[in-house]
Amino acid sequence: MGTWFAVCLAAASLAGCGATVSDAGADLAMAAAQACGRRSPKAVQAVRDAVDRKISLGELPAADESRLREVLDAADAARWEEASAAARRILADAGGGR
Repeated sequence: MGTWFAVCLAAASLAGCGATVSDAGADLAMAAAQACGRRSPKAVQAVRDAVDRKISLGELPAADESRLREVLDAADAARWEEASAAARRILADAGGGR
């Protein structure tokens, strides 16, 4: 039974369910969600720049970076609903947003 639990936990983590999100990741996810809601490529680029800055300063975990880049890549491709939904999942994992 312990192995089954570990497999389920790993699958949930890969799906983003119940994943841990840093404060910086949650803040950037909120900014990304707002940029997607406005459908603003300029705002999306500003969030991307902020992600890059946080990474260079060591203030954003790699897992958060990966999830945020998925949001931003979807937004760059004008898949706004997909990007918004992904940002909301990050916020939900962070405890419902801020």
